[in-house]
Amino acid sequence: MLTLRAVPQLPPSSIDFTTFTWPAILKRLRQMLVTGSVLEEGMEWSLTPASPGSVPGAKGLPLVNRAIANWLVLRGQGAGEVDVSDFAEPGLTASWAVDPLSVSYSPANFGRCLMSGSLLSNDRRCVGPVQRMQDRA
Repeated sequence: MLTLRAVPQLPPSSIDFTTFTWPAILKRLRQMLVTGSVLEEGMEWSLTPASPGSVPGAKGLPLVNRAIANWLVLRGQGAGEVDVSDFAEPGLTASWAVDPLSVSYSPANFGRCLMSGSLLSNDRRCVGPVQRMQDRA
């Protein structure tokens, strides 16, 4: 199961009053991956990628979301020069993942946004909802 995360998340009427930077966009996308969130709002910013063997959370699941593979798509001014090395951190992916990060760039804007990022992940986001359905069945 795949999870799509996209930044920026704001109403079209606010775009003209927003300043976009690649570090800010990537920081938000990375934290969304770490926390398993699909929304920027209400993310747990204190959570960081844990080392293997970290303390598990509820029902034995790790606190940090981990992915098998990620596809990062950057669109806008200077997308080809962006440093995406933070997404290649081993604590964000399964230890056995062969090629955990693919990156695509496009100089074209996404709508009226001068810079935007999307992250398609095969990660643990679906585990909680599936576990709840299983418990109810």
